Amino acid sequence: MVRIIGPATPRYRFEKCPVQDKYILVENAPFETAAATLGEALTQYANAFSASIRPFDGDDNIPLPEGESKYFYYLDKNSVHGEAIVDIHIHRHNGEHLCPGQDMNFQLCSGDAVTIGALAC
Repeated sequence: MVRIIGPATPRYRFEKCPVQDKYILVENAPFETAAATLGEALTQYANAFSASIRPFDGDDNIPLPEGESKYFYYLDKNSVHGEAIVDIHIHRHNGEHLCPGQDMNFQLCSGDAVTIGALAC
């Protein structure tokens, strides 16, 4: 299975402690899919959370070098400020950290963790 951590499934959340009058940090379960490619995984994630994930093609604030394709627009039903520009990375069990850009045919491996988050590279 491939795990996806993103805006609709953040890694952690605050939860009220049932014993004490305070909040504690609790790890969330990621979204899991058997998708074989990045495109399949993003489509399943978007469908599961009524979200839109579409390629970013650059703008005046965040220009992309000619021929480079990376970043995505992300919007879901809980988005307060509209579309956000996000970066997607793959973390493999062997410690490898990959940035597939907008390669929707990028092959995923069982055990991969896909993160959809803030611009990182």
